[in-house]
Amino acid sequence: MIFAYRDTSKWGERLVQAGKKLGVDVCLFNESNEVPSKGDHAVFVHMNHRPEFRENNKRMMHELSEKEVTLIPTLLEAQLYDDKIAQYKLLYEHMPKSYIIQSVKEAEDALNELNFPFISKASTGAGSSNVRLIHNKLAAREEIKLAFGEGIPLHFGQKQVDYLFWQHFYEGNDCTWRVTIIANKYVCISRRNNRDDLPFPTGDVEAINTLNSFTKKLMDKAYSITKNHNFILCAMDFIKDKNEPILLEISVGWPMKKYTNSVFFQPKGKGWEPSIYTNGDFFDLVIKAITNKEFH
Repeated sequence: MIFAYRDTSKWGERLVQAGKKLGVDVCLFNESNEVPSKGDHAVFVHMNHRPEFRENNKRMMHELSEKEVTLIPTLLEAQLYDDKIAQYKLLYEHMPKSYIIQSVKEAEDALNELNFPFISKASTGAGSSNVRLIHNKLAAREEIKLAFGEGIPLHFGQKQVDYLFWQHFYEGNDCTWRVTIIANKYVCISRRNNRDDLPFPTGDVEAINTLNSFTKKLMDKAYSITKNHNFILCAMDFIKDKNEPILLEISVGWPMKKYTNSVFFQPKGKGWEPSIYTNGDFFDLVIKAITNKEFH
């Protein structure tokens, strides 16, 4: 049986509709106690980045992880969701060098190592919210004063208090690349162009339907990370340095923009090829991956 969480964005309901189309029953649920503890069940949960929902989602995923079911995403992916510091601790070798700062002294020490400009982030935030470009020591020290004082104002009325997360900035990127992988098999790429005034993505998204040497590197890198950490429903944001992919952060789910994006796969490990699917088929692909036991 497939269970789908009745989330506020209605991803669960869309999975129910995909199931009906494919002749597969999907049951909506509201709380973890509605899911049986044992049985050949798969449980799909769409995570929400709004603070009032995110922590409840994570609590529910912990409760579901105690049952003998297949969780989509995995508990680890749920724990890492919208937690950039936790992501860096696990995936630092793929990411820009960063500083997790918990005191004024640590911040001053980091200033002696970082070059300007650099990136300052809150641990939470989506769509470039809570991300700042720090140009000089005056701006950096203002951040220090706020972080270890009244707090840095964040999205949704939150505040960043008693920590800083500073990260090396790679010059010369005009976009970020979003790579989405389902069941470590089905992959698509989109390019998110940067704003004119800041090196952060806008809502301007370009679907990637043909591959070149760099986009193949992106897919190989994302595939390697998901395989090594048993991620099964993962979206990764990359920039590049000297034509090599640099991971910025990970999420779960996929972009819901209205454009047609090819889905690629590797038939028998022979390299990436376009499939018959597009990003509009992702809910169908989740159903297919569950019924074919491709989530593991």
